Amino acid sequence: MAIREMEKTVHAAADSTQNTIPSVCCGISAQRKVPILHRGGVLGEFRLVSPMSVTGVSEVWFAVDGYGEQYAAKAARLHPDRELLERIRLLDCKNLMELIDCGEEEGVWYEIYPYYKNGCLSGVLSEEQIREKVLPGLINALEHLHGSGIIHNDIKPENIFWDDGFGSVVLGDYSCISRKRTQPAGYTFSYAAPEILLGDVCKSASDWLSTGLTLAKLSGGDGLVKAESAQEACMQWEQGIRFTGGSALFRQLVNGMLHADPKRRLGPNAAKKWCGNAAFGGEERIVSHGRTEREPVTVAFENPAWIAADLSGLLKGIEEHWDYAVFLHQQGRLDRFLRQFDMELGEKSRNYRRLPNGEAALFQLTLAVARGESFIWRGTAYRDLTEMEEKWGQGGLSEKDIVTFLQCGLAAYYLEKKGATREQLAYVKRLQDLSRVHAFEACSQLFQALRGDDGLRWENEVLHDLRDVVNWLSERVPALDEEIDKFFRDRRFEAWMAYQGMGDIFREIRRKCEI
Repeated sequence: MAIREMEKTVHAAADSTQNTIPSVCCGISAQRKVPILHRGGVLGEFRLVSPMSVTGVSEVWFAVDGYGEQYAAKAARLHPDRELLERIRLLDCKNLMELIDCGEEEGVWYEIYPYYKNGCLSGVLSEEQIREKVLPGLINALEHLHGSGIIHNDIKPENIFWDDGFGSVVLGDYSCISRKRTQPAGYTFSYAAPEILLGDVCKSASDWLSTGLTLAKLSGGDGLVKAESAQEACMQWEQGIRFTGGSALFRQLVNGMLHADPKRRLGPNAAKKWCGNAAFGGEERIVSHGRTEREPVTVAFENPAWIAADLSGLLKGIEEHWDYAVFLHQQGRLDRFLRQFDMELGEKSRNYRRLPNGEAALFQLTLAVARGESFIWRGTAYRDLTEMEEKWGQGGLSEKDIVTFLQCGLAAYYLEKKGATREQLAYVKRLQDLSRVHAFEACSQLFQALRGDDGLRWENEVLHDLRDVVNWLSERVPALDEEIDKFFRDRRFEAWMAYQGMGDIFREIRRKCEI
């Protein structure tokens, strides 16, 4: 371990019964500088020689065993989760620091680690060093930890050490580890994810944000967040944290890791691709015509939220950032991106932009990119119109969304691509006109027509009329109230009743039942 004072790490309060809720860290002036241990003291079979780091929550000593072998001994009054420590000891990962011994000695918890003569990461490193030596080791270490259900919670340069040959790095200090989706045992304000600062449970994405802050620190020599309290750190995150150094792809990687939303945060896949000098964003890049371009084109959606470098990444970006994707398409930003995979897709993208409605143009583009197997409409991906009906029936899709879909001619366009007959297309186009006067009736008739029958599909059965509904309910007498409630809350049933000309009766019954 390094011979230098580490940044303060917040630990659970000493009197905490669960030992998981982080406490407020003391200021610099309140940090204890006098060690609780002493030279010549013994922890297990290891003798303390000299202190290397002393903070308010722990201290690290240079130690030796009975054979004179050198070690680093960390001592603290708080006990970590021993089961998790045992899991780590069983992991076969060269990039995780070996936990040689641990235990309790006179009320003090101690952990014994190898002594790394080259110390922890410090100073400014080149992107080449980060790409070839630092990040691959971190990826390996975190994938082993996360795969075992363990979150590190305290990734920072001071906890990452050079191996003895400067060939790779080793991630150490397990005093803050916790199980996934539990509150961390501790963290460092300047390297903690926003969700941790706000008291949320930790997750794999929390470690990847800390990794992004660590990479920024190693690249620029100055931390992006400088805080001595959670409140101070949160204020800085609210003002916006952005890395501006390094090459374009390195900036994209780091800023992608720093996204405030854990679900949109870049992680190991993007990191691996960057280490291999590849673009990142979704699945592996699709190469057309047997060639690749030397400088692949990427698309940033509200950077650094999502960076697309392949077709699947593009579809994901469009789904999560629909409005911004409409803007990007209208600006012609997607044409060149698509040409690197398929020249025909690039031309289609350019032609779709001539449509008067930007949303309609983007819908048609997503259908083309997905090769007709799915489409995206207003931020949701659907495999077919039946899925759209189900979402509408469950209240997850508004009537306005369906009506706009109809009025833009997209239902007719989709059905034409799927080989609908001339009569079917004529019927759908009549519904477009109806939707301008009676929106709900148009939606109900559209989906009813798509089913190609006169009935309502309900739990793998087709109900043709009210007698079928009564018979179906009579078979479920023990749960009759629950089943009736399902009928009257489902918009598909309401649409079917309207299609039967009984929409007024349905609404009157629901009003009387106060559904």
